[in-house]
Amino acid sequence: MKNISRDGHDFSLPEFLAYASIGGAMRPFKRATRYAIGLVIPDWDRRATYMRAALVVIDRELDFRFRDQVKAFDDEKAESSIESVMDMLQNTKTIILFKSKEAIPSDLRHSLDAIVQGPPPDSRLLRGVVRWAYGIGVTEQQAESLAKSNWKRLKLAMTRGRPISRVFAVLEKMAQEEPSAPKQAKDPEALSDIRLEDMEGYGEAKEWGLELARDLADWRAGTITWDDVDRECCYPARRGRARRCLHAPSLHHAGSS
Repeated sequence: MKNISRDGHDFSLPEFLAYASIGGAMRPFKRATRYAIGLVIPDWDRRATYMRAALVVIDRELDFRFRDQVKAFDDEKAESSIESVMDMLQNTKTIILFKSKEAIPSDLRHSLDAIVQGPPPDSRLLRGVVRWAYGIGVTEQQAESLAKSNWKRLKLAMTRGRPISRVFAVLEKMAQEEPSAPKQAKDPEALSDIRLEDMEGYGEAKEWGLELARDLADWRAGTITWDDVDRECCYPARRGRARRCLHAPSLHHAGSS
């Protein structure tokens, strides 16, 4: 972290964490004047933050808006990604981000000088970064909680001069107001394949239902009259409750179904 300024590059805590993680993984190349490195990052959803940090690792004076020395490799578009990487390898220093070692094409793997794994920021790293960048001491438990936080929220909550208690209060409010997952609509066909004959645990109610089905079939066929249909079944409910009664549809509803 000595190579960057606490106030420079408009870095927030996520960028500082990504920078520290990359710096640790690439320590063997610290004095190298040329390299092409494959960097496997721990969370692909955070690749934009890692890209910005990687540019500063290469050169503190690089403008993060120009990313010709750092690229996130899209394994879903491997061919086009390899084409763009081929030109990047001509740079003095290049860092290619990958979501996993398995996502690195074999030809590209052999062309890189090394493939390194960026470790996920742990509580020890986070405590050191927070103290260095913000001058704030955090406990082990607080560091573990921050390490698990969403980086977008962390960037909003962790601002200079804000007490750590306020940071956690902001993160907690963000989590509380997170929209809940939409309830899945009930599928009207979900029960269409369930047959009364296969259901267990309904006792007399099941027997009555099967008998009613037979009566209705006979009534529709004209072999019995409606008065012959057994239209009500009462059976004991759970202890302390009244008896339950099931009623067959009225003549009007039965005839129209």
